[in-house]
Amino acid sequence: MKKYKSKYLDGKQYYSWEYDEHTNFKHRLLACYLGAWFPILSSRFDLNYFDGFAGCGSYFRDDNEYPGSPIIAVNAWKDRGTRGKKLNIIAIDQDSDVCDNLQKVFDENKHSSVEYIIQNSAFDAGILQLLENASYSTIRPSFFFVDPFGINLDFKTLEEILKYSKVEILLTFMYDGVSRCIGAESGRLDSFLGTEEWRELKDLHGIIRQDSIMDMFRNQLKQHAQYVWPYKVHSSKADRTLYYLVHISNHLKGASIMRDCFSSINHGRIEYLGKSNNQLSIFELKGFKVSEVQNYLLRNCTGFEGSYNDLLSLIIDATPYQNQVLRKAVKQFEKSGRAIVQRVTSKQTGIDKDDLVKLV
Repeated sequence: MKKYKSKYLDGKQYYSWEYDEHTNFKHRLLACYLGAWFPILSSRFDLNYFDGFAGCGSYFRDDNEYPGSPIIAVNAWKDRGTRGKKLNIIAIDQDSDVCDNLQKVFDENKHSSVEYIIQNSAFDAGILQLLENASYSTIRPSFFFVDPFGINLDFKTLEEILKYSKVEILLTFMYDGVSRCIGAESGRLDSFLGTEEWRELKDLHGIIRQDSIMDMFRNQLKQHAQYVWPYKVHSSKADRTLYYLVHISNHLKGASIMRDCFSSINHGRIEYLGKSNNQLSIFELKGFKVSEVQNYLLRNCTGFEGSYNDLLSLIIDATPYQNQVLRKAVKQFEKSGRAIVQRVTSKQTGIDKDDLVKLV
């Protein structure tokens, strides 16, 4: 487990961990996504939020307190959850002292429509035990934030979670540690990656190794979920990939919202560049241009005929393009005669959901 500097802030009965750049980035992404996910799903269902490797619940920077991921879920629910619905927060951590501290943080952040459960156990054992519980076997729509430091996670646990249709996972994939283990030929990777195919990659280096590892892991997950996208996060101290935030979902809207959230907190990009992230020019921060999307459509989707959502589904899990950029590309194609749009969901010049699109 990563060791954090901790201290008690004035007036607090619990300690906080020092807030680092990457934890802050993950938390901003989580807050953005839950802020969209909660109101959509809670309009019909009670919800579950599972937090694996939950942590102590509180962070500090310059003597200011910031919420940990379980409390981010509480705050998002307070702001965006549907009145009359319930949220279960299930926090799992194997450190008993951390769990005791998290309980104190929960006690200070109570909410009448939130139930808090703290499981003091390793993630794999704890989550499997919870999923066997009758109250979870019917599994409400559930979001899993799985944020290990290292590779202390079994792929079989992800498989068990993904047996349920109404789940989404945001997983921290520590590429840096995986790459080191491949070089050392560690058998621990068999259970973490869910395959022995990584042995075929041990003689690869640099970006070729990196892309091959992620393609292999993504292909493993794609056997269990329709939409899997790894968002690259660079080290803050060096120009290298530290980890990926892998979003796993069976729902197009969820995949699209996560793409928009990552972009919205990251200057329009869908990879985080660490120390150089805020030094990019305004031209570099525009993200992918509409012309790039149009070129992709011309190469890969000419002759497509179906709903706009069908087209979005084709590109969102195969390219780094956002929904709003695709929409602009199709609108421009419509003006130039390369697309025919029959509006079903939208009115006048809009394009969305069930509108029929034909690329010619």
